[in-house]
Order: sequence, then C-alpha cells, then structure tokens
Amino acid sequence: MSSGPNELGELLRAHRVRAGLTQQELADRAEVSVRAVRYIEQGRVAKPRPASMRRLAEVVGLVLDGRTELRIGVLGPLSVRTGAGPIDIGPSMPRSLLALLALQPNRVVTREEIVDVLWGEHPPKSSMNLVYTYVARLRRSLDPAQPIAAAHGGYLLKVDETGLDALRFDDLARRARALAAEDPHTAEANFVEALQCWRGGVLSDMPDRLRQHPAAMALAQRRLAAALSYADLAMALGQHEQAAVQLQRLTGEDPLHGGLHEGLNARLMLALAGSGQQAAALRLFGEVRDRLADELGVRPGIEMREAHLRILQREAPTAPAMAPSTGRSVPAQLPADVTGFAGREAQIEALDALVPEGSQASAVVIVTIEGIAGVGKTALAVHWAHRVRDRYPDGQLYVDLRGYAAGAPVRPLDALSRFLHALGVPAEQVPIDVEEGMGLYRTLLANRRVLIVLDNASGVDQVRPLLPGSAGCLVLVTSRGRLGGLSAREGAYRLALDGLHPDEAKALLARSIGQDRMRDESASVEDLLEACAYLPLALRIAAANITSGPHTEIAAYTADLRRQGRLAGLTVEGDEQGAVQAAFDLSYAQLEPDSQNLFRLLGLIPGSDFSVDAAIAVTGGTPAKVRRGIGHLVSANLVHPEPGDRYGLHDLLAEYAGLRAREDDASAALVRLLDFYLHTAHAATSLLFPDTSRLPVPKMAHGAHVVVLADETEAISWLDAERPNLIAAVNWAAANGPRRYAWQITDVLRGYFISRGHGVDGLEICQVALEAARQEGDQSAEASMLDILGLVYYNLSDYQRAITHHNDALALNRRISNRAGEAASLHNLGRVHSQLGRPAQAASYYSQALTINRETGNRVGEATGLNYIGVAQLSLGRPDQALSWHKQSITLARELGNRYVEARALNGAGLAHWAMGELDNSVQCHLRALATCRQLGDRHGEVSTIICLAETHCDAGRYRRAVVLARTGITQGRQLGERRHEVSGLDIVATAHMRRGHTDIALGHYRDALQLARDIEFRYGETSVLIGMSAALRRSGHVAEALTAARDALAVMRDSGMRLLEARALTVLALGHLAFNDFSRAYDHAQQALTIARKTGQRLVEAWARQAKSLVLRGLGETGDAMVERGAAEAIFTALGVPPADDL
Repeated sequence: MSSGPNELGELLRAHRVRAGLTQQELADRAEVSVRAVRYIEQGRVAKPRPASMRRLAEVVGLVLDGRTELRIGVLGPLSVRTGAGPIDIGPSMPRSLLALLALQPNRVVTREEIVDVLWGEHPPKSSMNLVYTYVARLRRSLDPAQPIAAAHGGYLLKVDETGLDALRFDDLARRARALAAEDPHTAEANFVEALQCWRGGVLSDMPDRLRQHPAAMALAQRRLAAALSYADLAMALGQHEQAAVQLQRLTGEDPLHGGLHEGLNARLMLALAGSGQQAAALRLFGEVRDRLADELGVRPGIEMREAHLRILQREAPTAPAMAPSTGRSVPAQLPADVTGFAGREAQIEALDALVPEGSQASAVVIVTIEGIAGVGKTALAVHWAHRVRDRYPDGQLYVDLRGYAAGAPVRPLDALSRFLHALGVPAEQVPIDVEEGMGLYRTLLANRRVLIVLDNASGVDQVRPLLPGSAGCLVLVTSRGRLGGLSAREGAYRLALDGLHPDEAKALLARSIGQDRMRDESASVEDLLEACAYLPLALRIAAANITSGPHTEIAAYTADLRRQGRLAGLTVEGDEQGAVQAAFDLSYAQLEPDSQNLFRLLGLIPGSDFSVDAAIAVTGGTPAKVRRGIGHLVSANLVHPEPGDRYGLHDLLAEYAGLRAREDDASAALVRLLDFYLHTAHAATSLLFPDTSRLPVPKMAHGAHVVVLADETEAISWLDAERPNLIAAVNWAAANGPRRYAWQITDVLRGYFISRGHGVDGLEICQVALEAARQEGDQSAEASMLDILGLVYYNLSDYQRAITHHNDALALNRRISNRAGEAASLHNLGRVHSQLGRPAQAASYYSQALTINRETGNRVGEATGLNYIGVAQLSLGRPDQALSWHKQSITLARELGNRYVEARALNGAGLAHWAMGELDNSVQCHLRALATCRQLGDRHGEVSTIICLAETHCDAGRYRRAVVLARTGITQGRQLGERRHEVSGLDIVATAHMRRGHTDIALGHYRDALQLARDIEFRYGETSVLIGMSAALRRSGHVAEALTAARDALAVMRDSGMRLLEARALTVLALGHLAFNDFSRAYDHAQQALTIARKTGQRLVEAWARQAKSLVLRGLGETGDAMVERGAAEAIFTALGVPPADDL
C-alpha cells in the first residue's frame, strides 16, 4: 500500500463514516480488534497487516492501491503479479523454487528438500550454489516485496492471505464452515468465493514433482472437502444448479481420485437432478459405474446407489447428511383453524367421502360450498381443509376472492399472481396475461398434490382460471351464489349450507357460554337460537355479547335482539340476514364509545387486512389506546387476528363498519389513512432508491402517523407486507377520491415496482392512476404515470409498449414544459433503443437528456447521462470515446457522493477497457463496480457486472473462472427476470467450451442463447452469439452454415448501427472463406477486420485479425508476409498478457 499511515487512516475513517458504522461495528464485521481500527484511523500503525487492512477496506468499500502488493497464485498455473501487472521470474528452475516455497508458506523449506524437488535423484554438484543463485534472482524479480527470507538450513516465503491464493482459499473456507450453521447464506457466499480462487489444478503448469508434492496433494484434498461442503450447503438452500457448476469444475481436476470420488459424483448427480437435468444425472451414474468396473473392478458405493435410487424414484434431491430440501416451494397458506368449531357432522362426512384416505383421484376434485352470509361457509372449508391437509403434501393455497366485499373483487390475474409467488415464481417472472398465468400455474401444479381454497367467490368466471389442470389436487370454493356452471362443466360437487341443526347450534353456543348456563336457561336458549336463525356468525357474536355485555339473562339479550332494526345497505333476501344485522347492532351498541369509533373507522380501510399502524393512522389515536381497542374488538368477535401482528374483519362486518362510519363525515379519517400509506411508502422508497426522480410529495400534516423505518431491510419488509393494501388504496382513491392519492402513491412506488418486479401489480395501479390523473386533468401526473408504465414494460421485455408509453410521456412533458420530466422520458427512450440494438438513436436521446439536465442543474441526471452516452459510444464501436465519457461520469459521481452511478460508470469503463484489449484494467474496474453494487444491494447492477467480468476472463483465457461467473450471472438474471443476462451468460459459456475444443456442447448453448436473444429482441446479444456460433460451426465442419451465421451478424450490425463487434465478425467470416479455400474473399475480410480494429483501438481483436490474415497469406503461399503478421499478432498477445487463441 503506497499511502502513508495518516492518509490511510483518514481514508478509512471517511469511508467508515459514510457507511454509517461505528468503530466497534467495523471491527466486528472485519474480524479485527476495535483497538486496531482506532490506531489505524489515528495513523499510529506504520504498516497495518495486509489481511486486516483488506478486510477493513472490503467492509467500507475502500479501494486500496495494490501496485506494490505481491500476489502469488498456486491454485492453477503458477502466477506472480502486483497491481501493476504480471512479473517475469525467469526460467523453469527459479519458477519451481518459488512454487515449492509457496506450497509451504511461512514454513522453512530445507535446502535438501529444494534440491530433491528441483533435480530428483541426480542433482549437479553445484546444486547448492545454484539454489543460492535462484534465490537471489527471485529476490531481484520480486523487489521491493522481498518475501523470501533465509532461515536455518533453508528458506521460507513470508506471505499472508492477500499475497497467496492458497492462504486466501483456506481462510475463506474456514470462515464458511464457521458460519454454516447460524448464517448459511453468508457461508454459501464464502464457499463460492473460496472455490473461485481456483484457476485449475494445483500448479497445473509445473513438473510432476511439484504437482504431486505432499503439500500440493493436501491442498487438492482441502479443495475437494470445501467443494463437498459447499454442495451440501447449496443444495440445502435449493441452489442445485450452482452446486452442479462447482462440482463439474472439480471432476476434471481431481488428481486424487481421477474423477472417481464417489461422494463428489453422488452430490453431482443430486445437483443435476435438482436443477432439472435428470437424464444427465443418470448418464453420469452409468459412466462412473462403468469406469469403476473397468478400472477398479468394483461396484458403486452406498452414496452413489442411494442417489441413483432417489433420482429414479423422482424423490426431491437432497444433500447427503443435510436437512431435506425439496428444491421447490411448498406453500402453507391456510388460515388458522376455527376455534370452537361445532356441528356440520353430516357435511364433514360427505366431504370425507369425496377424498377417502389413500385414494388416487383420476381428475381434480372440486367442491363448492354455497350459502347465505354468516352461515359458516369459510369456517367449514377451513376446518375441513385442516382435517385433510396431510393428504396434500405439496402444500395448501388460500385466497379470499372478496366476491361480496364493498370494494372490487379480486381479479383472477391477481389471484394467479399470488399463487405463483407462493409456488416459488420470482415476482419478475409472473406473467401479466391471464392465459399465460393459467398455463404456468397448471404446469407448476402438474403431478403435485395441493389443496386449494378459493374463499368468497363471486361467480364461475372468477374461479375457472384458478383451477388446476391435472389430477391430484383438491379445490374448495365458497360462495354466497350458486356456482352451477362448475357442476355442469367441471363436475364439481355442490354442498349447500343452511342454518345449523338445533343440536349443533346448541353445541356451538355451549362452547362459548358454558353448559351450566345452557341448562339453567334452556327455555331462553331455544328462543335465542331461533332469533339468530341458527347462523354460526350470529350465534358467535351473540355468545360474545352475552358473556361480556351487561345482560344477565339470555332472555333479556334475545328480547333486545328482536327489537333491533336493520340497515338497508345490508338487507338481502331472507330473514336470516336480518338476524345477522341485529346481532351486529347489539354488538356495536355494547362497545365503549372509543371502541365503537375504532370499529367504524376500521371499515374504511380498503385492503383485506390491516396493521396496528394503519389503525392508528385512520383513527388518529395513540398506539396504546388503539391496541387496547383492537383487543376489545377481538374479544367481541368483531375483529380476528392474522399472522404477522395484523388483523382482519369478516367482509359483512367490514361493510357494516364502513356504513356506520359514513353515517358521519369520514373524509378526514380517509385522508389520514391515505396520508399514512403515501408518506410511509415515500419514506421506504427514499431509503431504498434515494436518487429515483419523483413527483413532489405534499408536506405531511402535523401529527400524521408514519411508520419509522430504521434501514433498508425494514423498508422492503413494510412494502412487501403492505403491497396489497397500497394497491387497494390506489384503487379506492381513484374510484372515490381524493384522486391525487392514486398517482401520488403510485409515483413513490416506482422504484419498488421497477426493482422488485411485481409486474402485474405495477401495471394495474399505473393504469388506474393514469386514468385518475386524466380525469383530474393533472398532466404532470399523467406524464409520470406514462413513464412508469414504460419502465414496467421495459422490465417485462415488452419494448414496443415501453417505447409507446415513453413517447407519450415525452410529448406531454414537452407540452407542459416539464423539463425534468422531458429529460427522464428521453433517457428512458435511450435505454429501450439501446436494448433493441439502436445505438445511434439511443445516443441521440441520451445527449438530449444530458443537455436538459445540465441546463436545469440536475447533476445526478448529468452523471447518469454521461455514463449512458459512453454505453452508446461503445456500441457504435468507439471504445476510446466511450472510456472518456465513463471517466467523466465517474468523476462527477464521486464528487456528488453517488456510489450507485459510480458503480454503473465503473462497469461501463470496464467494458471499454475490455473492448480495447486492456483486460487487467477491465477486471479491476469490474471488481470495484461489483464490490459497490453488493454494498448498495444493487442486484441488477451486480448481475450485469458479473456477466461483464465473465466475458473479460473468457477473452483472457481463464475459461473455468469465466464459466463459473457466467453461470452465476445466468442464475441471478433469471431470478430478476433479466433475460438478456441469460443470453450473455450462455454465450460466454458456449465460447469457453468452443475455445477448449468442445464444439458440440458450445453449439447447444449458442442455439439456446440465439433463440432467447431473438425472442426478447436483444440485438447485441444476437450479434455476439452469431459470431461465436460461426466459429463453432466452422470447427465442426459446417462451413456453409458458419458463413451464414457470420453474414447474419454483420447484417444485424449494419442494419442497427452497432459496430463494436464488426471486426470480430469480419475475422470469423474471413476464416470461413479460408476453410472454403476462397483466399481472395478471406484476405479482403481479414484486411477489413484489421483496419477497423486498428482504427478503433481494439488491440486484442487486432491480434486475432492479424492471426487470421497470417493463415490466409500462408494459404496463398506468401510465407514471409504470413510470418510477419503472425509475429505482430504474438507481440500483441504478449503485451496484453493474453494467451494466443487459434480462434475467437
């Protein structure tokens, strides 16, 4: 580290303060003493331990200058480098000596052992002098680090985990094992980082005496143990695909067992099966079984046989000796069973007969439970569902469809969205079309036994999209109306409920008021049952009133019940409803005034449940007072508790309470509630997305209630929990007013819906809020809603709709002279056109946005615009100009302290360095960007950087590392719904296989990537895949197809204006013509590629083009010129530190 102690301490303190950490918190996270932190910050430590300093820097995001830090690598080919680049340590003997010392760090290696390893049984007489010479040469090469010290009888290498990859691997693996029990996710990340230290087998480029040294074999054994531990942990977390990638890396680099380690292969089989590759898992078993028989004369052991049997029986793959993991979500959504359930014995017996224990239904079993309000439909459905839930081991789904609630019923698409979330589908991948949602839902339920409760349905059309498509599932539907269509078409069993049988009604009442009172007032009991029409809801409320109210006798309560009138708004056909209404009236009358007020106002909450904070907001009461009031309402059976400290009202009670509230002016309470949702959502999204532009949020009223959110975790938890209520609030405000809340709440949620997905919900409220803004004539709000709709459609890869909405927003912003909105719309249009492979149009939009942001003083917008202009310039084939724009963005972002924009610009700079062949600089930029993205929790930025880093490693010839990173990017991209990262990841994996000679595997990946790129209109990805596919097709002998692929790539680029990959495409086209002995065309294309590569500064591509030109010249018989071009190519490869590749 070049910084002095005072400067370094000041930097550390500044970064710690920016990260919001105390010295103790930093010390705990970095695993150092608080005294060490204090002394370093005060400049009292002249030379901090590098390992400690590295951990401190990682925690606070401080990038250290590593130009003089020596880094030795033995986990793969021997490598020696500093931050300034690789070090030449000379010929094989000094290299072997350093490798031997590095295998045994911080330990004296005797001169005798050195001689034995370097020369074997016949060393030269001058061997001891030669050892001294080699040590001296190494010291000169490694100056100023000077890590080699003389010791009694030998030498030792003084190094810590920052300087030797083997020590770093051991440290990370140790930390992973220590965390595995209490923090498995962090442990898994540490294992991945540890295994990524490996670039191949131990000292894979060194002689056998070093590769087979006991220290090397022990290191390989530790790698195997770490990989097995990682696989166990990853599979327990459901990450089978990632486990398979790591295990597959190891099977080809297993010097201890030659790929026949049974524990490794058993886990790989389970990992493959768990990631949907059952055929590959079974094929692996057959291959290992045959090898064991042929090479060792033995059968597979117990681990492999058990794994094989589990896969054949299609059991959920699990890691050996780990807790079982199904690898798929098992929902458990049933509400709690009904306390004190009584009666309905005949109905339960009939239901039991429909699904006898151990039976296998040939079709979906559908039961409709129909009856009037308050008759106990939901209670029976939930109670019986709990009774039979064990017969449905794949889970239970539940939704209240709110078919008869005061607000709008739940749409089938919304119910599907909730079910798909529960079944493990990431929010970003939930379809926004009912037909697509039904297809995915039925696919996920195929061959599964799931119990589904559809409560409070309004009609057949609301239910049908929620029915499974194959046998094994049970569906319970409750409704006040007749659902005859389900019986006629789907064969549903219809169960009509009336009031309870008198004996059952007595049993229900006795559970609440006691047998003694039933016996003492038996005559009055009969009268009460009749007054309540034998309805369970009315009886429960009556029992609560009798046990807690002022009535001393049942007869007196019954007389009051009969005297009560009914509210016209709750009247339905039949006297039974009147009994329920009368029970409500009496319960309400017996509440204290404060509880009456609370109950009334709870009826104004538009969602299906509510939190205590929402109740505080709508009432304006104190937390203690509101909690006491809710407790009284629960005791009176007017409110029921829900999981997560939440509460709900029966839909009839909610309607009754709302009507009571509207007897007076409830507008102030509604405004308090909407303010609560608006301002708490604004606080949450400001924590999570501080730089997201928003419409102005009105000042909060004095005394308004808002949840205080301590950090990002609390913010995201609150948003996730309240999402249904926020959507309901937007719908309510749009329909009933004040309409401004519809677009204000939607606007503050823009960052949430864009980053978290939830496309169905985002589209719903944006469209509702857009209509509300139009009705109110608020054009600024209308433009904002149009832009958010465009962003949601962009995330959903619906680029044409995104363009339409952004264009509409742009036109409107210009009409009303909203320059900030105009800049945002222009920038968003640039992003869509960039995604579609139209860099010239994108650059134009970005430049216009940048100009406006500069004129209006929006410096964050300016920094963002500088970065995106760099992105467009790179796509246009101008990497040097791109780098200049990115550097300007980085400088401004750092000045503003905006690490989000800085990370994006660093990643862009890394891409520009990659394009120019400056691969080490590219890696450094990407690593800095990656560290920042992880610290900020920017998952989209993280996966983008991982993919870019993978591509850089691939071009640098580090294929295994590239594949691991690419597969990580593919997995994370799928989780986020970012399909373009899947395209790029598959492209990189295919290229790595192709360059290692695995053309068949490569072509499979290329074809998958090409299809996906075309499906989502990812033009850059399509071009890159076509170039790689052309090389793979030519290698496999399909030269005509190779030429077609290369020409298609050039056609896409020339049609779109993307020129970055043009020289690459021309190079593979030249090689294709060369394979046909068409030397003239081959020469022309190679020369064009060379000219473009030199003009644009793409040094690595220039080397490939020169290599291709050399081959063409050799074919033409011009050997001298061919040698000149080849020499020039090799000189570039050497200067860039890149191994020569015989193809792109």
